This record gives sequence, structure tokens and C-alpha cells, in this order.
Amino acid sequence: MLENFLGKVEKMKIQAYSDPEFTRREGEPLTVQLNPDGYTRQLQIQYCDTQPAGSVGSDLGFVKVSPPEMWFEFLFDSTGVLQDGSLLPTALDPFSSPKDVVAKVEEFISGIVYDGTIHRSKYLELLWGTLHFTCVLTALDLEYKLFRPDGKPIRVLAKATFKEFKSRRLRTAEANRQSPDITHRKDLKSNDRLSLLAQEVYTTDRYYIDVARANDLTGFRRIRAGTALYFPPLK
Repeated sequence: MLENFLGKVEKMKIQAYSDPEFTRREGEPLTVQLNPDGYTRQLQIQYCDTQPAGSVGSDLGFVKVSPPEMWFEFLFDSTGVLQDGSLLPTALDPFSSPKDVVAKVEEFISGIVYDGTIHRSKYLELLWGTLHFTCVLTALDLEYKLFRPDGKPIRVLAKATFKEFKSRRLRTAEANRQSPDITHRKDLKSNDRLSLLAQEVYTTDRYYIDVARANDLTGFRRIRAGTALYFPPLK
């Protein structure tokens, strides 16, 4: 009943890539067992606060804006109280048949940490709802929370830190805000034509039909002034 009201639960996915341009996928994306309760995103602005001897205070000189970082907590559970991405209101039975939560954790680690073919950590894409974050893993802490009487872990909390990593192509495009490789928004004026706007963004009008499709337009001639049109990046 609740699923019918809220919609189907979409689990967070992590797709690994072997190249910094995010074009070569490594297998299918990893799907988390339980969606995180939330996440933290941090933006850091660095300044130089060198202070001459004997002076009072100093001017903060801007240095750079560091790539954003994000923190997530992922739960791995083999107690039997998790099903379809939700916690079940059942009592934990420590004497039930063990499921291998360690294998799940190791699969998670091997899927996101190191790629021997490129001799470095993998390039990652985090996908969940409106979240789309290209990054690399910078830290992973594992907390073993629950154990069976024989000492086998049955619940592990993974605390992961990711730092944003953008392809060189995207960084170059963002440095040039007029680039057709990033999404543009334009508010339609009374004398604007879709083909001319496409020409302005893409330097050719050949994509105006794709723009119409991306904006769910059923016609080109009766678009009301003030309508916000989005021009997606070229693939």
C-alpha cells in the first residue's frame, strides 16, 4: 500500500569506470542493499592566511575551491531483517542460518576501490534519484556491528568518502559556459524561434528536434513566450 502511494523504492547505484572520461564501464553497477538515510556534501574554499611577524590579523588571500566531497553510510546486513531495501519489523534471531555478509562487503570493496588494469582507484558514478556525482573513493571505514555466537559478523556499516572527479572534457566545457557540452536554459521570447536558439547553443540548427523532444514539446510554432527551454549537452 505504501509503495503504491510513494512509488517503487529505487536503490542507489554505483557505476565503476576504467577511464577518466567515464566512457568505459566496468560491468554492471553495484546496487546498495539499503538506501542511505542521507548524505553529507562538503565544499571547501582554501585561503592563504600568512601573517607577517608583529602584525595584527592578515588578509585572507583566495587560493582555490577544492573539489566537493560527499560522505555516505552503507549498511550490509545478513540478519534477515532486511527485505527489498526496507527494514522488517521482525526480531533478530542470532541463531538463524548465517548469510555471508563478509562476501557482500568484499564484493562492494572490489567493485569500487582498485583496478589492477589501470593501476589506480576506479572512477565512480553515484546514481540515486536526482543525485549524479562523478568521483573517486578517498576513504572507506568498516564498522562490524553485530556477530553470531560463533563470531561471524552479520551486520557491517561502511562509511565512505568520495571526492568529485570530472572528466577533462567536462572541466573544459564548464570553463566555457557557452559550450554545447553542458546544459543551457533559455526563456523563450515572443520573437524567438527554436531552430535559431538551437543554432545559438550548438552552432547548428540540426538539433532543434532533439531539443523539442527533451522539453516534451508537441509543436514548434505555438510555444508561449516565457517558456523555459532546456538545451541538453551533446552526446
